[in-house]
Amino acid sequence: MSKDTVLAVLDLEDKPGTTLDRAILVADRLDYEHIDILLCVPAYGTILDGYVPSSQADLLTQRIEAVHAEMLDEYTAKVRAAGLNVSASVLSDRSVTDLVVQHILESTPSIVVKGTRYHSAAERGALVDSDWQLMRQCPCPLWLVKSESLTENPVVLAAVDPTHANDKPAVLDRHIVEAARQFARATSGSVHLLHACEPLAAVGAAVNRALTAAKFDTDSIDERVRAEHAAALEALAEKNGIDPKQARQLPGRAHEILPAFAREIDADVVVMGVLARSRPGQKAIGNTAERVLDHLPCDVLIVRAGEDA
Repeated sequence: MSKDTVLAVLDLEDKPGTTLDRAILVADRLDYEHIDILLCVPAYGTILDGYVPSSQADLLTQRIEAVHAEMLDEYTAKVRAAGLNVSASVLSDRSVTDLVVQHILESTPSIVVKGTRYHSAAERGALVDSDWQLMRQCPCPLWLVKSESLTENPVVLAAVDPTHANDKPAVLDRHIVEAARQFARATSGSVHLLHACEPLAAVGAAVNRALTAAKFDTDSIDERVRAEHAAALEALAEKNGIDPKQARQLPGRAHEILPAFAREIDADVVVMGVLARSRPGQKAIGNTAERVLDHLPCDVLIVRAGEDA
């Protein structure tokens, strides 16, 4: 499949119509030519088994499949009406995420657009939901839809950490800012940068006790670190043509600061990054994107720095 493709992953429980609208918007504004629709549905035959006689289960399954076919017809017609090419298929399985990832790896889309919903504490703790898995495994940008619509001139908030000079986080920041600027340019929107600078006191009591025992002036250290981080953030803004007034550094942990600041500036999209893991099965426990997803009031665009970054 062409690299000019937006993959729209439509889950019946996660705003499929809104997700498709966002995929069409992304394709239109970023000049992608094709939308590949992946309608994800439960394996109703397996679910119905044991609840109704097999003959009735087969009939119900056929009727449900007919409804899905009608939905796909409506969705593909909507994409064609927007002047875009379209393909569509249905995935039906008890656990569909592995199949979605396989489809992504085989079709190599430019970006994946998927709806998301609030996750229970159990889901967040176990990291078993498809959103978490896609955030860890999707090799291309992943747009998670939370809002019903975007404003006419979207506010795009890029969450960055500009204090790394020549390592993967620095590469990741470049990807984050580039993605934010690309969408803002295409929609006549604006880009804001946010860097959460964690105070030394938040690092941990043991560290502070050790510094105090060694007679370090923790206040001076904090002040110097904040100044260094602020200078790095200002340099990142200037390098990318972003008004320094729209680059903010706030004290605190990123997963606590980011949702509040996104609300403060009425952000339409928050762009965040995840680092590729060195081992396929390694979990991204503690990743900021995973920790804030349920608390952000707007869409989230996840970008990645690969192993070779």
